[in-house]
Amino acid sequence: MTLRIGKEAGEKEGEEKDVEVGVKIYSLYTKAKRPAAKKVDAKTNKLLQRVTKKLNARGEVLHDGIVGTYYPLGGEKIKVTK
Repeated sequence: MTLRIGKEAGEKEGEEKDVEVGVKIYSLYTKAKRPAAKKVDAKTNKLLQRVTKKLNARGEVLHDGIVGTYYPLGGEKIKVTK
């Protein structure tokens, strides 16, 4: 913090000097956030990992090469890629 009013060393009497004021503010406290909940197995207490699979109507696994977004254009289905 800087606060100067009046003469500084080396100034002559009668010279005008600007007043200089400076302030620094620091936050001493920050609000703590609760960590995200994690799901664990009830018996082993180990972390669970979510796994998703895309299935067709018969329950067979569909791979990424088969599943996609298609747009009809001129009577054909055009695959849209990212």
